[in-house]
Amino acid sequence: MLLYITLGSSDLQRSLRFYDACLGVLGLSRRVTKEDEIGYAAASDARCRLWVVTPYDGRPGPPSAMDR
Repeated sequence: MLLYITLGSSDLQRSLRFYDACLGVLGLSRRVTKEDEIGYAAASDARCRLWVVTPYDGRPGPPSAMDR
């Protein structure tokens, strides 16, 4: 079992819209929204288990399928 999962994104606003839509279907909702991270959790969970964060070094990440 995993304690949590961390994903990186250079565009959190775009990621927020994507993950809100996708993860809602799986029963997860956004619980944390900060300038450099967003966190998702199931209603029954006290902690966020999936995090989307900006790159720690501030550099853009590699292109993704969403960029095509």
